[in-house]
Amino acid sequence: MNGESLNIQQDQLEKLKQLFPEIIAKHNHEKSESQKIWSELEKEDIKDKKGRIKNQLNETHSAKITLQHLEKHSAKEEIIKWFTTIAELLKIN
Repeated sequence: MNGESLNIQQDQLEKLKQLFPEIIAKHNHEKSESQKIWSELEKEDIKDKKGRIKNQLNETHSAKITLQHLEKHSAKEEIIKWFTTIAELLKIN
């Protein structure tokens, strides 16, 4: 799946690639047993957490996801909605 199939321009797709690792890293941190909240973390710790997520997304998970996977798990429409919403928000900023 690429940006064209979701009517997302390449520059928007690049912005999303930068946004998702932080969203996922923050979610993972908040679900962890850490005593620190996300906003209390050092910038270097956040950078490391985002880097680990980027590596996982780029090297492992994204290569395995197919349109059939998304359809099988009823996620295709939801993901399209996410991309559309995020793309709209990026236009505002």
